[in-house]
Amino acid sequence: CEETNIRMRNIVYDMLSNITKNKTGVVIASQNFNELETICDTIYVMNSYDDEVAQKRAFTKIIVD
Repeated sequence: CEETNIRMRNIVYDMLSNITKNKTGVVIASQNFNELETICDTIYVMNSYDDEVAQKRAFTKIIVD
């Protein structure tokens, strides 16, 4: 039910907001980049590479304005 999902998402957002006020880092796994942009100030994207050299660059950092 869509209404329940929205309520739960708002509860989670409120919890994350309270946690991050204390400068605590939070790890969130999501496929919804737009959603992450609204709640995060920095996003790391996990990259997938086949070769060992490229694996050292496994994450891409994105600063959200």
